[in-house]
Amino acid sequence: PFGMMGLDAMLRMTVIRLADGTLFVHSPIDLTRECRHLIKAIGGPVSHIVIPNNSPEHWYFVPQWALVFPEANIHVAPGLQRHWSTNEGMFGEVRVHAVLADAAPAEWSSEIEQALLDDPLFKEVVFHHRPSGVLLTSDTAFTIEDGLLHGSNDLTQFAAQSAAEMAGVRNKLGCPGFVKVALELNHPELERWVKRVMSWDFELIVPAHGTAPVQNGREAFRQAFQFVWES
Repeated sequence: PFGMMGLDAMLRMTVIRLADGTLFVHSPIDLTRECRHLIKAIGGPVSHIVIPNNSPEHWYFVPQWALVFPEANIHVAPGLQRHWSTNEGMFGEVRVHAVLADAAPAEWSSEIEQALLDDPLFKEVVFHHRPSGVLLTSDTAFTIEDGLLHGSNDLTQFAAQSAAEMAGVRNKLGCPGFVKVALELNHPELERWVKRVMSWDFELIVPAHGTAPVQNGREAFRQAFQFVWES
């Protein structure tokens, strides 16, 4: 688990086996023994480690992966490459292969398309895996359903539910309030990005936080970003 102020960030890593048999790892989590076994069970070498935005929970475990899978290419959201080149003590020895852009690189463009939300305060790349019809998001859109908190103590459950409610992601896919505030300062870019994502043919959404998969993905995404058309 990765969290702050006692709240679990409910992280999720997604692994896609590409047509060439190699693995695309989105938002890597703690590389525990169990995680290594799961990667081995999927089969194929880890070829791409992808950090979709610059929130700490998405890059924190990358040095582990770089150490265990030194042949893998590391792709980072814009801005992170500067951190790795100047703060090796914090990030460890990590070599960035490429900075993610609005267009997919040749390594996966035949299977995965991507869109960069390029805001001065917040940058995130989302991915659409065409063969499965799955959209991968990180912080721009996710949901935390009450059932996900089953088994938590009363205080933790209340705090998590309250935080999800305030963020606008409790029991529904939403763009969390703390992200929405930043994005609305650059409305033209946000509108461009939403239109781009809505042009894709996806059925499911797998966020890097909270509950997954989100069914009826395109409609859920449209509703989550309805505020774009209302503002």
